Amino acid sequence: MQRKAGKVLGITGGLLAIIAGASMYAVTVGGLRIGGGAMLYGVSSVFGISNPELVMSVFCFLIIVFGAMGIAGGIYAEKNHQLAGILMIIPAIAGFALLSVMWAPIGAMLIMGGVLTLRSGK
Repeated sequence: MQRKAGKVLGITGGLLAIIAGASMYAVTVGGLRIGGGAMLYGVSSVFGISNPELVMSVFCFLIIVFGAMGIAGGIYAEKNHQLAGILMIIPAIAGFALLSVMWAPIGAMLIMGGVLTLRSGK
């Protein structure tokens, strides 16, 4: 039962992460302006790179990769519980480094799914 809950939480958290990454990319880099207004955002330099579009593109790409890792963890929950738990917990923790508070619901789903999957060992 715990593996099934871990599977559902991993896949759902991964899908939400991919949706969040794609929508962030569309708004910040893609130029999607909701309501027709201009949006200004400031991004501090990361590793000496001060181009905000490049920094946001990399952040959004990493969020999508973390979502794919969560989905992969959810898929492996029935077959290999240790690999599945690790594939859910690592992106959950790393996502907090990129998005902090905005990542909280997704990170909570991935952490709970990873812990439930790890605890369901035979």
